[in-house]
Amino acid sequence: MTWRYIAARLNGDGTETIVHPEVPLGDDTTIKFSNNAPTELSGSISPEILDLVDDTGRPLIERWASAIYAEADGEIRGGGIVVDDGVEEGTLKLDCMGFAGYPNGQPYTEANSWPPNPYPVNGIEPTDLIREVWRHLQAQIRGNLNVNIDSLRTGLLVGKMVAEGTFDTENGPLSFEYTPLMLRWFETFDLGDAVSNIVENTPLDFWEEHSWNENRTQVEHFIRLAYPRRGARRQDHKFTVNENIESVILEISDQEYV
Repeated sequence: MTWRYIAARLNGDGTETIVHPEVPLGDDTTIKFSNNAPTELSGSISPEILDLVDDTGRPLIERWASAIYAEADGEIRGGGIVVDDGVEEGTLKLDCMGFAGYPNGQPYTEANSWPPNPYPVNGIEPTDLIREVWRHLQAQIRGNLNVNIDSLRTGLLVGKMVAEGTFDTENGPLSFEYTPLMLRWFETFDLGDAVSNIVENTPLDFWEEHSWNENRTQVEHFIRLAYPRRGARRQDHKFTVNENIESVILEISDQEYV
């Protein structure tokens, strides 16, 4: 499998420009894929590489303005936004965060709350919240990464209309209040947390994918959704020592197990 690493400038309007077709990342390059978390890509560039600037002298790789994509055998296998760079012992180190991490630490700044009033009596579709997070982020100036969100619907309703009630207990009356699940500028300071909470409590899975467009001039980005979980439990596989396992991976005695 032949790998190459492609650098693109994120223009912020939903387009990007390929600025280097083969970034010379070293053999220490790593890519980590996760469910419900952004891809992580890191690598280094040797100091003798001198062509990582354009004709005006602008760096081809800039924090929060560039993306690195890992391609193998003509397919984009993963990628991320450059979030950190620095020189260590004369070598340029790059750390990239997958596009799924874009909501992390970002506030909701709409003047009106979401969902709009009146709040749905029985709650909201959880995947609609994820789509609203991305709609909001990509509506900001220079914030459009052209990330496409799956249209999946779980059929569930989460959150409730605000309501108050009281019931009697042995220790006296107990009051309670239901609060709806909402995005509001004065209390939603981390949209990444909002997504994580809805994913954990529904539950559902998300992951990111990247692929070339038809004429291979742009990389397209997707957030995939799966309910209740990505993949399926396999009942037709077994693991047997000396057949398809060379040795026991873990041994715990009854006394050691707590």
